[in-house]
Amino acid sequence: MLVVTTMHLSEKHQEQFHHQFPQHELQVYPSIDEARHSLPQAEILLTYGEDLTVDLLEEMKQLQWIHVISAGIDRLPFNELEQRGILVTNARGIHAIPMAEYTIWAILTLARQGKKLFTQQEECLWDRSTRMTEVAEQTLGILGTGAIGQEIARKAKALDLRVIGYNRSGEHPKHFDVIVTGADLNQLFQEADYIVSVLPRTADTDGLVDQRRLHLMKRDASFINIGRGNVVDEEALIEVLRNQRIKGAVLDVFQTEPLPVEHPFWSLENCIVTPHLSGRFPKYMERAMNIFYHNLHVWEDRTGELKNKVDLTRRY
Repeated sequence: MLVVTTMHLSEKHQEQFHHQFPQHELQVYPSIDEARHSLPQAEILLTYGEDLTVDLLEEMKQLQWIHVISAGIDRLPFNELEQRGILVTNARGIHAIPMAEYTIWAILTLARQGKKLFTQQEECLWDRSTRMTEVAEQTLGILGTGAIGQEIARKAKALDLRVIGYNRSGEHPKHFDVIVTGADLNQLFQEADYIVSVLPRTADTDGLVDQRRLHLMKRDASFINIGRGNVVDEEALIEVLRNQRIKGAVLDVFQTEPLPVEHPFWSLENCIVTPHLSGRFPKYMERAMNIFYHNLHVWEDRTGELKNKVDLTRRY
């Protein structure tokens, strides 16, 4: 089979592929434009999931399977993929540890006034009046209880946090004290001292964190977003931050990325901005490729179970 990548793949990973699958051909390109002449023959596509258009898909007459080397798949042409019955898998779950660690860092930074302390250091200001808070026995609300949400909950328990989770199914994973669904989501916003969103980009999540829900939050509560920017009404979030209607926010994802230099989030004193890196870690590609290798063995042998098969109807 012909496997085409539209992203850089190191020599180490190319060698691993050839060692495990000498019977298959691998063609590596740094972008989909440079891979254009190989697309019509490609049977398997490795991509970050942001480059495949409907027009390009129409050229790929032999395509059977797409493996996305990330968790985000919201830019794929779902309707066309579903119509053709093309298999889609992704790297869901490999980000759980780094994104959970990022969340714990965000919680502690908010509780211990990290941004203010760093500013005081730059100003050589010795000010012991800065107000600190504990996180023990406070409540963390997690929007999304998949692999990332579950790892956040597990780590939060080490800080003695009470954990409320939100999902659509009502399933109750380990480490969550309470699970809410549907209209009960308001309970999470009312009770949580920290709320973190790890939700994907779907029609159902669009604008879920709106003005009404932000105004349900406690005045000393904080919001963290490491999922997708579409989940949040940014104008409403700017308003509650400016008016100190909530304590603060740590934001890693946005509706427009890169975040425009003139965007208010950059200059709000109670807002910390990071450039969509909460899921970055040194072994990213190794873990993502291991899922692909597992699935390729299953694909070949027709035995075992595929990891991270995407439901094209639900779009995650």
